[in-house]
Order: sequence, then C-alpha cells, then structure tokens
Amino acid sequence: MEEQTPINQEYISAESDYKREVLVTSAQPLLKKVFFAIWGLVDVMLILAFVLSVVVYLVYGSFQEKRQVAAIANNIVTQNNISSSRSASAIEFDTPKIFTLGEGRYDFYTKVTNPNTDWYAEFEYYFETNNGNTEVKKGFLLPGDVRLISSFNQTFTTRPSNPVFVVQGLSWKRVDHHNIPDIDSWMQDHEAFLVTNAVYGFDVAVDGTNIARSSFDITNNTPFAYWEAVFSVALTRGGTIVGVNQVVLQGLESGETRHVDVNWFSGAPTADEVSVESQINYFDDTVYMNVNSSAVEDVRDRLK
Repeated sequence: MEEQTPINQEYISAESDYKREVLVTSAQPLLKKVFFAIWGLVDVMLILAFVLSVVVYLVYGSFQEKRQVAAIANNIVTQNNISSSRSASAIEFDTPKIFTLGEGRYDFYTKVTNPNTDWYAEFEYYFETNNGNTEVKKGFLLPGDVRLISSFNQTFTTRPSNPVFVVQGLSWKRVDHHNIPDIDSWMQDHEAFLVTNAVYGFDVAVDGTNIARSSFDITNNTPFAYWEAVFSVALTRGGTIVGVNQVVLQGLESGETRHVDVNWFSGAPTADEVSVESQINYFDDTVYMNVNSSAVEDVRDRLK
C-alpha cells in the first residue's frame, strides 16, 4: 500500500470543510423557518393563554364579583337588621281629642301605641293648643302597648283647639330577658285584673243633685299588691270614646275585689259602655307593696 502524501491529506481536509460549510449554508433557511415557526407557536400560545384568562375572568370572575357584591349587600342588610333590632321604633299616636267640662276646664286624651314588643318607654308629655299648653305629665308605654294618655281638668281662659300631643325626654329600655324570658306571659301575669258589673247612669243623687256615675267591681287576680293601682275609665258610644276619667285605688292587695264609683259632675256624655284600663307601670319596682316583682333594665343598655 502506498503512503498518502501530504497534498492528499490537505485535499481531503479541505473537501471535508467545504462539505460542512455547504451543509450549514443550505440548512440555514430551514433552521430559520423552524425558529420562526417555534417563535410563532409560542406567541400563539401566549395569545391564547391571554384570551383564555380574559374569558375566564369575564365569565367566572364576573359571577364571582357579583357574588361578592351580593355578599356585601347582604352584610349591609344584615347589619341594618341587627341595628334595627337593637333600636326601638318611634311611638305612634292618634289625633288628640278635647272634652269640655264647663267653667273653662277641659280634658285631653289621645291613644298612643308602642310598636316595639321588646322595649318599654318612659317620658314626659303635654298637649299643645292654639291657646297654650297643658301641664307637663309623666307617661310610660309597656311593650306592644296601646293605651290612653290623658291630661285632666286643664284650665283655659278661652276654649283650646287644634291639640297636638308632644313627647319630651323619651327614654327607651329593653326588656331584660335574663329576668323575663317570656314577656307575653309576664305581661299576662301583671295585667290579670278582672272588671265586672260595669254600669253607667245619669240618675245618681249627690247632695241633692243628680249626676252621672260609672260603677264597676275590679278584682286583682295578679300575684302582686300595689301601693297605688291607677286605672283609666273611658265612656264609649258606638265604639267612640266620649269621656275619660281616672281612678286610683290605694293599697290594692292580691286577690282583693274593690267596688269603684266614678262621678261625672259636669259635661257628662251619653254612653253605652264603660271600659277600664290599667295605668300601672309594671317595670317600676316602687309600685309594688310586696317583693321585687319586675326587671327594670337590660344590662345591654349599659353598653350603649
């Protein structure tokens, strides 16, 4: 075998370099196409990912946002309900009425409603008229109460008109459910007064003069004795109140029955029914002759 000469070796090396360069040169367009294809594919995937994220946000995110907004709204409503449940609604009252007694004297009354079954109120009140105001009196409303509130025997130089019921110093107190778990049962126990034999007539002779008188018997069926048991007496005709009065029974014992006469000396109206209503503030411990019988304050009121 003949040995290769250096010239042949150089020729072979040059030929190999040439083929490599030709291969690289011819492959460059293909490599560029592959590179741009991959680049384009990546761009398309990024665009698709962006579009997909936008779609997901618009579809799912919007629903999620609506749910969050709804949750916020529900929280606001809930907080308002909680706030409302922790505060008392305003009292309601009818248009006040005036009864003429004669000799410049007048009785005023209105029917007042407490729409709150978990709150009771204490306040001062008077009736404002075009000719002045009545005396300032103290009043109260029990939970869910509807009662007559009056000012009796008020003197005016000229007949008053256009009466307006005015409340001042209104103080609300929540029922203490620790001491009074069932307010309805508690109220029934305290309001167990039985009125019987109620009559009204004009032919009662007093000091040689016939006057009107309403009479009735009242039995204290409550387990409590009261220092001063106050009752309002209303005369009605055809369901309309035509006269109001008040009676105070001193030292009314539990189980006791009293006969009561209420005289109507002047301006006595014609009436077909007598109604008697307790005017005792059962949340005031000072009204009871026996042991502590009421729970005055809810401790939560101290945190306000």
